[in-house]
Amino acid sequence: MSRDVPDLPIRGLVPTAQEAKEFRDVRVVPPLGTAYAYRFVLHRSWSALEGTPSPAATPRLDSFVPIGAYSAFAEPLPPVIVSFGARLAPPDSPSLVEALRSYCDAETYEVLHVRPQRYVGGKALECLAQKRDPIFGLIKMRLAMLRDGGRLFGLSAMAPAAVYPDFVRYMSLALFSFELESAHGDASA
Repeated sequence: MSRDVPDLPIRGLVPTAQEAKEFRDVRVVPPLGTAYAYRFVLHRSWSALEGTPSPAATPRLDSFVPIGAYSAFAEPLPPVIVSFGARLAPPDSPSLVEALRSYCDAETYEVLHVRPQRYVGGKALECLAQKRDPIFGLIKMRLAMLRDGGRLFGLSAMAPAAVYPDFVRYMSLALFSFELESAHGDASA
């Protein structure tokens, strides 16, 4: 197992017996259909953001289609968000390293740390990244990618750096617990 990095925790994510009532298992069947159905663990105070996923969404090669977004805040302000997306894997099947690097470059994220990690849903490649926002200042993100059945799944947890430590455990648990209901079993880093 990979070593713990404070902004990418892997230890202490599972709720204790006393905390269990504060969390819930969430099952989602997005408009893309049951092949994209997933489940994960979310703090009870968090809720789905309206309008995500889009009913008209279809898988694409060039960008992720949102399949769910959740926040601790209704607006969400500040932007404390966990989101999941899916896209078709390119025919030449770049590695997760290449796919994550390409995504971060396109979004102009500064990557601080990258590592392979075992998630509930399989082998993932995750990173800690940041980007300066003109309104909220420095935004920190835990990003991960998983591959399954010719698809890439992008998992994202973000918050302004000032409040990131307050939410990192909840966000990390949501990403770490992400699991496809009908995985094809070809998840590899």
